[in-house]
Amino acid sequence: MTTNVDKIGAGKNRDGNPVMVAESFRGPLPPASMFKEYNDVIPGAGTDILNEFKAQGKHRRWAEKSIIVGKLYFGPLLAAAVILFGFFMGYLLIRDGKSIEGFGIIITPLVAVGGLFVWNYRMTKADDPVKKKGK
Repeated sequence: MTTNVDKIGAGKNRDGNPVMVAESFRGPLPPASMFKEYNDVIPGAGTDILNEFKAQGKHRRWAEKSIIVGKLYFGPLLAAAVILFGFFMGYLLIRDGKSIEGFGIIITPLVAVGGLFVWNYRMTKADDPVKKKGK
């Protein structure tokens, strides 16, 4: 982890005029010297910043895991449930002598789930920079 700190000198310039001091950093956390300055202004502020950083990282990992679990398990299980329900309803219609309607009810969820699968694959491929390079 690197932190870039830009600091402009304090004091007076060559003409004796006062110079304003500005400090900035780039990175997820401020450098240690800034933590000390935060603690000087508000006791415990540096610890609060560090705890907030840790909590944000924990939340981000949980959110990413939830998305992955949803894509791997919830989506396919829901698709399977829709297809099985369509098969069952189609079977009931065919059993009652309504074969055209029954086959229509069986085919409809298959086409819908297949279309969603193809659409999701294309959207995922369009968003993936590694797969874009292969084009």
